[in-house]
Amino acid sequence: MAHRIAMVRLALRAHPILEVLELPDKRFSVASTLPRLQKKFRNDELYMLIGSDVLQTLAKWPLAEELLTHVGLIVGLREDVRLDQALSYATAMPRPLRELYILESLEPTIASKQIRHTFREGHNSKSVLPSVSKYIKEHWLYAAVPEN
Repeated sequence: MAHRIAMVRLALRAHPILEVLELPDKRFSVASTLPRLQKKFRNDELYMLIGSDVLQTLAKWPLAEELLTHVGLIVGLREDVRLDQALSYATAMPRPLRELYILESLEPTIASKQIRHTFREGHNSKSVLPSVSKYIKEHWLYAAVPEN
């Protein structure tokens, strides 16, 4: 988790209005994380930024209806999901969405799995900021481990 936070901090350097919020949870869960966020940001609207691939399965999450009652969604289209498909997934949610924004992605083919694979193969990813690429290499993240 520390490496991910460090990489996000590097990526946000050019955007001083944005900051990283660290929570003690190892994983996001509606039951534990959402109340913390609501308490910390009592007078603010909350939005969850997800890829359209996640939108397909969101309705199956534990307490999805609770989440969708309190949080708006900002969905970035991925290569494998068209706008009409994303809208179809959204209308199939267990309740009407509080707010929904669907955005065209600047890099619809890029996913974390693909980035990890690229670095594991010893290549750079043009989709990763130079500062983050340097961090990944310096800390041997995603490096292939030779078999004995």
